Amino acid sequence: MARRRAHGKGAPALVRVETPPADELQPGRGPAPTGPIERRSDGTLTPAGARVLGRLAGKRSAERRRLASELADQLGLARVPEQLAPYIDHAREFARTQLASLCDQFGHVGPGPSSMVMSAALALAASRAAYAQGKAKDGAALADKSRQTLLTAHHMCELEARARDASSDGEEWPY
Repeated sequence: MARRRAHGKGAPALVRVETPPADELQPGRGPAPTGPIERRSDGTLTPAGARVLGRLAGKRSAERRRLASELADQLGLARVPEQLAPYIDHAREFARTQLASLCDQFGHVGPGPSSMVMSAALALAASRAAYAQGKAKDGAALADKSRQTLLTAHHMCELEARARDASSDGEEWPY
């Protein structure tokens, strides 16, 4: 989270902690290779370089499968009203896709950012339902809440990745 001067309605606050705007978020780097990527003079991979990249692809694929299987019923809804079912189905798919994207960028998505993504997916589903009922103001507010929560999840992944980097012994992304 960024430390900024308080402004607007929060101006009387001593310190204001907020998520940076989207244009200040750092891109993820994905998991680092676990060894040197050897290439020939013409730029093609050597067999050893191909093995390193293969291991990296396997780790990324395993993480994406883990996230998808854990998310199956993680939206926290034991019973979904029939009129909301299509929106919740979309929320599950949206959360899976968003988590896979964060996983590709940062190599690992912790429980905090995962929870934020699922909450953002539910807010987006509620937004779509509100729009369908003709409640545009409510729909817009919920869509904005979803957007801000996704920015925060991205930022939390970035902070967790930095913490992993700092705590590793030479490995950029320990597993």
